[in-house]
Amino acid sequence: MYGAAGSALEDLDFLRWFPSLTRLSIDLPGLGDLGFLEKFSGNLEYLNIDRTVTRIDLARIPARGLRGLRLVNHERGLQSLLQANQSLRSLALWKYRAALALTLGSVRDRSALGDFERLRLLVLRGVRGFEELDFLPRLKVLEWLWVETVKLHTLPSLRKHRSLVRVDLDGIRTLRPDMIVAVSEAPNLTELVVNGGRLTPADFGILTGHPTLLATRISLGSLRRNDELARLLPNQQQPRTHSDFARSSGIELAI
Repeated sequence: MYGAAGSALEDLDFLRWFPSLTRLSIDLPGLGDLGFLEKFSGNLEYLNIDRTVTRIDLARIPARGLRGLRLVNHERGLQSLLQANQSLRSLALWKYRAALALTLGSVRDRSALGDFERLRLLVLRGVRGFEELDFLPRLKVLEWLWVETVKLHTLPSLRKHRSLVRVDLDGIRTLRPDMIVAVSEAPNLTELVVNGGRLTPADFGILTGHPTLLATRISLGSLRRNDELARLLPNQQQPRTHSDFARSSGIELAI
């Protein structure tokens, strides 16, 4: 359904006649409330909501079995909607303003993430389908990359990410030395957090000559290896907490 602002379709009252609807696509700029979705029986598998003038609360969508989701410029309640639909296979978020956090579940079609050209923060936490971060080179203004408990196979070079100042790699058991090299190539990196993996202190030697790196927190699983790393990277400060870094960068940390 689609129409201009003020369309008679905006109350969507007629949907009461379709309680078994499984696919719903809405392009109604004047839509202000998703309360009508609470009347659905839970059969909804695909949902598309285009741009609306009024910010709507996605947390009110009762769907629990979505396989596909497309949203245009909708942020409020997004995390709740994603967490409630861990069977999601296709995700497209358009015109997102500053940050995207994907937590748990599985996403097979990750190509749309590369369209967030103004994305400043990307969080991938425990979500399947991101073994290859091949879309990263398209995120030209990314400032913070946070990847946690994701089974990474490759990490592309961050050489062209001049805006990137912080990287968090947490609980990634597949972490390899070449991934640390890829991170070290970020020209303006200032803070780095690495926790987990099976790396040795020598694997971080590439960081010793980094011109901007000021703060690191790297845990290698033993006091001996941590002490050896501290001697390799002396005079390093402690990275800021996630909330402090987000606040200082003007990024809304809604994860």
